[in-house]
Amino acid sequence: MLAVLEHLTEPRPVLHENYRILKPGGSLVLTWPSGVVDAILVVTRGFGLTSPEMESEEHVARLPVKALHAMLNEIGFDGFVHKTFELGLNNLLVACKKM
Repeated sequence: MLAVLEHLTEPRPVLHENYRILKPGGSLVLTWPSGVVDAILVVTRGFGLTSPEMESEEHVARLPVKALHAMLNEIGFDGFVHKTFELGLNNLLVACKKM
């Protein structure tokens, strides 16, 4: 799920469905921008440096990583690996379906 989480007002059902369709030991890969990206997009769009398709106003508030871990764990995922990339502006999380 690349750049999807920030568009979901209710991520639990979608994450639960991902868990359901994964085979045991399968991995869920998530990426999402940090909240500061929205402000950067507003400024860069204002200067015509970013395409209007970069719809930051449609993003929902980001879940704290700890809360996302807890939600995924309740669903049945474990083995979390979280990293940031692009100067910390984006997140990468990998979670595994328990065997």
